[in-house]
Amino acid sequence: MKGLYPQMKWHTWEPVNRDGARGGAQMSFGQPVETVYNLERADIIVSLDADFLMGGFPGFTLYARQYGMRRNPDDARGMNRMYVIESTPTVTGFKADHRLPVKASDIEQYARALAARLGVGGGGGSVKNEHNAWLDALAKDLQAHRGAAVIVPGEYQPPAVHALCHAMNDALGAVGKTVSYSDPVVENPVDNAASMRELVGDINAGKVQLLLILGGNPVFDAPADLDFANALGKVAMKVHHGLHQNETSAYCHWHVAGTHFLEEWGDARAVNGMVSIRQPLIAPLYGGRSAHEVLAVFHNQADASGYDLVRAYWKSQYKGADF
Repeated sequence: MKGLYPQMKWHTWEPVNRDGARGGAQMSFGQPVETVYNLERADIIVSLDADFLMGGFPGFTLYARQYGMRRNPDDARGMNRMYVIESTPTVTGFKADHRLPVKASDIEQYARALAARLGVGGGGGSVKNEHNAWLDALAKDLQAHRGAAVIVPGEYQPPAVHALCHAMNDALGAVGKTVSYSDPVVENPVDNAASMRELVGDINAGKVQLLLILGGNPVFDAPADLDFANALGKVAMKVHHGLHQNETSAYCHWHVAGTHFLEEWGDARAVNGMVSIRQPLIAPLYGGRSAHEVLAVFHNQADASGYDLVRAYWKSQYKGADF
């Protein structure tokens, strides 16, 4: 769309997002990357408030399978061992061999304390005296299993914790064995909070004449200090697309009924980069339009179906005669 609308901007907002993971990657590598774990190769697994065996963690289905494959005492490679430091009981914590409950605000300090024991710069956090022996034993176990250990940070931990985990995994020889890195799954990996601040700034500066909101409800869940509802009133034309009318659509001139994901053609990319095509189970019940079809209107393709749009894109990417 940049070719047709050179002044357009694409902003991303999710109230529950992966800014911590992206920020940690930016600190460690200078760019966003996707962290992919191979728990089947791990003799020792450490979770820093990461519930990677349960829904909500990217790739949890794959990780649960990999973890379970090494949970067999008859496996020739030996059974894995898991340490969990967490702030609230989780499915992963219930499976731990050794679990250490701490306050959510203390996770970073325990990550720094573990990093110091592994000789990683940026370590040195303070922990409760009674927990020093626990961390000493953990560090010793990790050092004894270099190349077969992995440390997993929680999705919603701050960037510093993610960066420390990248450094510790590197120090333990995990990269290329129990952990690898790939291009980001999302097309436009940005800091959600910064993106929303930029959008509101542009609106207040009179730079936005048309605002198209694809899903979401920023009037309800954007940071209160941005006063998104007040900013929205300054836009000459605003259109909301979504499955339901909500607080945001009430402030817009138009609400375009969206389709449920089971009613539309689409595509998806897994945490390991694999692409798949989403096929609808039923036709749209209420005449809704998918995000693909709404964006196609701005490409002068108002009559194109979701099937045609998705097929045409992947045919152009595949470039094979047997498509």
